[in-house]
Amino acid sequence: MVAPLCLTAIAQAAPADDSGNLLALTRQYLQDRASRVTDSRPAALAASALTSVAATSPFSARLATEIPALDRLRARTVGTYAQYRNAQVDLVSPTVTVTGDTARVTVQEQTRLVFAKRDTPDSADATRYQVPHVLDFQRHGAGWVLASDALDVPADALDPVPYVNPVKLQPATRRDLASETPIPKDVKPNYPGAQPYSSAPPVSINGGVPIDRQTAVRYARTFALSYNPAYERFGNDCTNFASQVMRAGGWPDVGRPGPDGDDKWFQYNVVSHSRTWAIAHEFFFFGYLHSKRLRHYAGETPLIADLIFVDWAWGGVPDAHLDHTMIITENPAGNINDWSKIKVTYHSTDQDNVPLNVVSDKLGQGANWYFTDTRGLPG
Repeated sequence: MVAPLCLTAIAQAAPADDSGNLLALTRQYLQDRASRVTDSRPAALAASALTSVAATSPFSARLATEIPALDRLRARTVGTYAQYRNAQVDLVSPTVTVTGDTARVTVQEQTRLVFAKRDTPDSADATRYQVPHVLDFQRHGAGWVLASDALDVPADALDPVPYVNPVKLQPATRRDLASETPIPKDVKPNYPGAQPYSSAPPVSINGGVPIDRQTAVRYARTFALSYNPAYERFGNDCTNFASQVMRAGGWPDVGRPGPDGDDKWFQYNVVSHSRTWAIAHEFFFFGYLHSKRLRHYAGETPLIADLIFVDWAWGGVPDAHLDHTMIITENPAGNINDWSKIKVTYHSTDQDNVPLNVVSDKLGQGANWYFTDTRGLPG
């Protein structure tokens, strides 16, 4: 049964080339969505519709639920270094399959959200993200209407900037929380500019090691929207990616295959690695509690190549198990409190130079943040 149409939109007439028409509709839908969080959002869509592309009534209603949060995000960034001027959307590796009166478009969306202003001429000019889509269309008369859009990412991956609780096709990462030691109670969430943290990590197997911050960030920016074939790729890839960045910056591996534990950190080959290499919670334990390569901020300015861990509030309350790892890839000298100037890069989903205040807005008030200095402690 064909779903009813949204009566506020008109289906575009289909040319002879269905594929070309479907890709044009896909591009317009993604452009409208991305533009919603920028200064260039179409005025005609300001009130009630997320896209000018005709959609079924159920899907139009689903999209309408995102509008308040996206408009709120745009309003909160006005006047900050997270304000976006416009959006530039590209379709990468699209495939179109038409079966009778239905069609499916599978495509990678690669989008640049261009900043309205930059702190310095060398600052990044845009947030970039890449996300795979599966979009379904239904034929209506001589044209097509959009029936659904799902992101082919894990259910617990962080939403791209202009998305609010989208449908995600992959299951959430399976975690055996019973086997993970919760963060010790004396390890408190912390933020830039916080008072010096009094609890020192225990004596451990390694001292702090130097890190080449520029090289680490260059690696992060290079592979923000792609994957290095020398490493295994995970559905939830944030910590695997952060480990690669730290290794590129000079962290040596610790340990080899065998009995695993939080005192090891290595990738032996493309399919053999320690648990700490790819799991945020375990990585934090290695870096902070075992090797002392990480330490809590003690009032200093965030530096590029520092790491941020997040325990987000699934079910409303953080559970003392870390869920996500991000790399600081930009922050002007001396900036502590303006989170719109602090840009972070991460995988799952793949996003580059996202203003930290935008990430905070999307995670909500319940998340716990753990900012860590990758200079570590003296050995």
